[in-house]
Order: sequence, then C-alpha cells, then structure tokens
Amino acid sequence: MSDFEIVSEVTTKPTGLDGIRDSAYSNWDKVTAPDGHVIDDRNLTYEWLSAAGSQNDYEKVLEDYVPILESAPDLKFPQTLQIRTFAKGPKGHGSGRGWSKLKVTGNFIKFK
Repeated sequence: MSDFEIVSEVTTKPTGLDGIRDSAYSNWDKVTAPDGHVIDDRNLTYEWLSAAGSQNDYEKVLEDYVPILESAPDLKFPQTLQIRTFAKGPKGHGSGRGWSKLKVTGNFIKFK
C-alpha cells in the first residue's frame, strides 16, 4: 500500500467550430513528507485514469532535498512533490473537449 496518492485533473474548453483548440494546465497538487521522512522519488508510479484530446502530459517538481545519512551527505531525497497535468483539445471543427486525469502514488522513507 502506498503512503500517498495525488490525483491531478484538468479539462479544456471545447474545440470551436473554427477548429481552434484550447489547452489548459491544472493547478499544482502537492504532497510534503512528514517530519523525519522524505519522498522515495525512485519508485513513484504514474497511472493515467483518463485522457482525451490531441495532447496529454504532466509536469513534476521535486523540492526541499535533504541528506538522509550523516555518513553520505551527498545522498539526498526530496521532501516535497508537486504535480500538474496538461491537456490540449482534439483536432477538428467542433470536436469537443480534451482532458487529463493522472494518479501518482508513492512512499515515504523514514530517516530519523
């Protein structure tokens, strides 16, 4: 079982009768490890729950790196993970909306 789960989702406006496609980013969704823990960024899983349109993607930001071993100060892991999704509407005149829905799961590592 995972320690955390983030679901990021965005939907575009419909592609108009003129064929112009809309694109959109979701807000940033964030998880921060509890005190004495870091995020195990080596084993994150990404699962597309739903996607439509001509382009679907995501962006990931890992922040707040801390060393987890005194004997190896260069071995650092992040304490914060941010995710946002992107969608671009489908091609074609009046062809509807695009959307992206992504689930990210992962675990924490206790170091203190």
